[in-house]
Amino acid sequence: MFVIEYSSPSVETVNQKIITQCSRPRVLIFFLGYHPQIDTKFDQAEDILYRVASLQRYQEDSRSKFCGQVVAAGLVAESQDGSLQNCLVALRDRLEGLDLKLQLKLSDEFCHLEVKASTEDAELDKDIRYAIKTFNKEYAAVTRAILSEFPVAELKLSQIESEVDGLCAPHQEVQDPTGHGRAAANHSSVSHISNAGNNASGVRQTAEARAGVAAGCAGGAVERNRAVLRHVARECHDCLAHVQRTVKQAKAAFVW
Repeated sequence: MFVIEYSSPSVETVNQKIITQCSRPRVLIFFLGYHPQIDTKFDQAEDILYRVASLQRYQEDSRSKFCGQVVAAGLVAESQDGSLQNCLVALRDRLEGLDLKLQLKLSDEFCHLEVKASTEDAELDKDIRYAIKTFNKEYAAVTRAILSEFPVAELKLSQIESEVDGLCAPHQEVQDPTGHGRAAANHSSVSHISNAGNNASGVRQTAEARAGVAAGCAGGAVERNRAVLRHVARECHDCLAHVQRTVKQAKAAFVW
């Protein structure tokens, strides 16, 4: 038996696809200098959020591309369920009719497609060849990148969210119905700075900066950002679980 090779590309190829296909809008809200340490943490998180979103988008695009090519080749009717599992079954069945064998090979925690032929000069139809290349060189490649990077991304986002919580803790105020808690805190801060020898302008600017940090930590900006970090960390976890289900479904397609 002869193997018709359709290998996966390098990680650099996947990264280049992401760079050329994905824009990079900002996701998080920044303090504009009120608390540089918090801004630094969110800036670190931005890079992770962009990478996660890019890999997710590329994975979905490549999956849709593969399934679309199988449908376009006439292996699955447009009225039928064009799921990944059904497309793999249809591709396998078509190759069996051509005296070729489609095999699912596991490597690096995911799978790729391999075609075996009885003769060295066996040829595949162009549409089928393109579909197999898309699965191996795009969908399988980006999925391996997800398996490699998402556990780290999930952990790092959780760590950053926890660190931001720690940075906000000194600025959190205990509110009471009369509002005296806020006034007392502001008075205490200003008195402390005055005793340290700052002039009136410095006191006012520092108090305003502290008030800005407190408002940001207690208000919508930081809480919204932290919610985004928690959400994307959970998405990483769910995406990894989805990949494991996909592997099981792909294996099942070749058992039938």
